[in-house]
Amino acid sequence: EPLIMGDFSGNGLLEIHGNLEVDNGNFRIQDDPGTGTTPLYYVYQGGAAGSSSKQYAFAIHDYLWVTRSATFDGSVYANGVLLSSDDRYKEHVEPIGNALRLVEQLNGVFFNWKTEEFGNKGFDSSRQIGFIAQEVEAILPELVATDEDGYKSVDYSKVTAVLIQAVKEQQSEIEALRKENSRISNLERELQEVRAAIAVLDNLANRQP
Repeated sequence: EPLIMGDFSGNGLLEIHGNLEVDNGNFRIQDDPGTGTTPLYYVYQGGAAGSSSKQYAFAIHDYLWVTRSATFDGSVYANGVLLSSDDRYKEHVEPIGNALRLVEQLNGVFFNWKTEEFGNKGFDSSRQIGFIAQEVEAILPELVATDEDGYKSVDYSKVTAVLIQAVKEQQSEIEALRKENSRISNLERELQEVRAAIAVLDNLANRQP
């Protein structure tokens, strides 16, 4: 098999060793990792002492800039994730109102992915926890995205903003109840003092000849 081959007649296909392909703006690496201790076509990274070695289809050792969405059929591991949030990017900013009521409508669920029906998605077979996107969309459509095939996804990171506002609202209610309880306690104490004064007056009146 040639090291480099392609179809430049209009289909725009470039193949390198039959495992690296570029065509019409798409870049992909074939699934075959080769055989042996060190895979032939995958990037191989030896693990540190006490850890297992890992193999990767593609490795980038510098910054990666993606100007559109990225889709991953599987888990994403990272040391940290930063989301754009600078005030200079935003307009029409307003507080989230009735956050506590919104949170009360959300239903957290346990579930399992349909791994057999959607084998190409790389779903984990273990028990999961999360939301049902359609239910979330009915309450907070800002958290839900729909792909070109109609399947929905939830931006779990944005749920934090709603939860924080809900906690603040709940704390305000607690403070209001605390003040009300304090007011009632003061009224009860004043009532007891009035009753004691009335009792004293009654005793004095009963002693009159």
